[in-house]
Amino acid sequence: MMMRKHAITSSLELFQLPVPQDSALKQWRDKSVYILPQLQSHQKPNEELMSQWIYNTLKRHPLMRRVMDRYLDSQLGSYETSFDAMWPGVERALLEAQYDANAQSIRDDLKRGPQQLKKATALPGAKDKGKGVAKLPRLPRKAKARRTARLRKQTQQQAVVNRSTTHSR
Repeated sequence: MMMRKHAITSSLELFQLPVPQDSALKQWRDKSVYILPQLQSHQKPNEELMSQWIYNTLKRHPLMRRVMDRYLDSQLGSYETSFDAMWPGVERALLEAQYDANAQSIRDDLKRGPQQLKKATALPGAKDKGKGVAKLPRLPRKAKARRTARLRKQTQQQAVVNRSTTHSR
């Protein structure tokens, strides 16, 4: 007895995706892109069914108006009525919507004008008494002692390296 492996997703899940609302076209596309590659070759719907599915799902979406008009103006069976012609229309509509959103954001920023730059603030804990650049905050005694010891050790190591390179010449 031969057992068949069942796929995780089926074309039924693709056809059950809800019709996207105005702002949900990207999520609908993402879900479709997730499901489509997972379908096994024998589970993939035929081209005609796929083109009818995408048309019926997106025909009322405002971003897809141009693609759907092209579908309606074309003869049945022509390339413009195929899934392969309509899918890039989804991608193009999303890209144009992003361009429009970016352009609107730029217009809004230009309407607001230049923003006031905040004065550069001094370092936290630094006290500026109006005498030029603020000084760094003082370190606690233990931290200062560790820093001094580390610097002394580095200086000694550098001196040893310098002596050894001088003697080897």
